Amino acid sequence: MKRLIFVFFLGISFFIGIKVNAQTAFLSTPDTINLVKSATFDIFYDYVLFENNTLDTLHMRWKKVFLEVDPSAGHGGTDGWEISILDPTEYYIDANEMDSADFYLPTIPTGQTNKFILHVKTNGLTGTLHGKYLFYPTNDLSDSSSVVLNYEGIDIVSIQDFSDGKIEVAPNPASNFIRIKNISTTKKEMRLMDVNGKILLTDFIEANSSKEILTNHFSSGIYFLVFEKNRETVIQKIFIKK
Repeated sequence: MKRLIFVFFLGISFFIGIKVNAQTAFLSTPDTINLVKSATFDIFYDYVLFENNTLDTLHMRWKKVFLEVDPSAGHGGTDGWEISILDPTEYYIDANEMDSADFYLPTIPTGQTNKFILHVKTNGLTGTLHGKYLFYPTNDLSDSSSVVLNYEGIDIVSIQDFSDGKIEVAPNPASNFIRIKNISTTKKEMRLMDVNGKILLTDFIEANSSKEILTNHFSSGIYFLVFEKNRETVIQKIFIKK
């Protein structure tokens, strides 16, 4: 009986030993990132978090598998998205041009040293990013993990109705600009006002046309766009966030 018990525990120990040896040198989470934000955000980002499972600092490498970016063109500044990486060792500009880099993963991470962060500066442009990155110790390619990143910068549209059509205002909240579309059959007068009723801008927008108002010189807060045609008036509340 004692012999059977000994064999049983020996088998359990062997099984546990196999499981321990099968563990990877590190963990990374999550394996998929889905990020949707207004394109008016100056920079948006998310990250992969690492955990070192060993007693030593790991010499690691990240490698770009693919990176597809499709920002819509349109609003001044850089005609596209600016992408950069903050990995646990270095800061790289123009991540779209970087295929791989080495970094060290300490046993006890401090501050930002345990994060792989992908930044996107949208420049106010809507669009999408789809990417995949691979991570592994340089001495063991088979001990690898990956992350798929799906970023989307969206336009938030506010709509006001007139008897002969509608007015579209986007984005809202706004940061650097407001785009106004007059989808109607008549010209409209428009005024931009602050919360105290002070008129900051007066202009006209023609029928079936678009116009942009630069807002980068305005402080964060609530504003009002007032549209008028004859005796018909509509008011759109605008949020400006820096």
